[in-house]
Amino acid sequence: MKSICVYTGASLSIPDEYHAEAREVGRIIAATDYQLVYGGGSTGLMGTVSSSVMDNGGKVLGITTKQLAEIEQINTKISEARIVENMHLRKSMMFENSDIFLILPGGYGTLDEFFEIVTWKQLQIHANPVLVYNYNGYWDPLKALFEAMKKEGFIKQHHIDMVIFVNTASELVTLLQNYKVA
Repeated sequence: MKSICVYTGASLSIPDEYHAEAREVGRIIAATDYQLVYGGGSTGLMGTVSSSVMDNGGKVLGITTKQLAEIEQINTKISEARIVENMHLRKSMMFENSDIFLILPGGYGTLDEFFEIVTWKQLQIHANPVLVYNYNGYWDPLKALFEAMKKEGFIKQHHIDMVIFVNTASELVTLLQNYKVA
């Protein structure tokens, strides 16, 4: 079974429209026979997408730390939960168990995970797809940042091209259905 790692927010103050879209993403993940790998929490979009995968008959691997297990509360509905010592192990284990990476709206933690996985791709540590779901234009400022970085000479166009931006659920379905694990 292919696995998709989803990085997203755990905040409790996210507008309902983002939860609705996260539920749709969870349904898509289950329908395209991917296992969800994520941060293990039950709050925010993390909780919404993981519950949706489970509600739609999918499998979910949640990986969290002892500290975060208390803050974000592990989603008890998921297939498997692993608790590790620290964030470095958490991110490494999420990476090792994933074939593709999907970034949904989120905050600092989501950006941390995104930039690490993109940097690893730039360094050729992996060649897996990195998708950014630009729901409601949420990640437009990130796209603008990439262009500013390119303009100033810090990155090149091929670095920007390592990241695939999708704007709709149907685009996401197409990419997931057509992806072949190397």
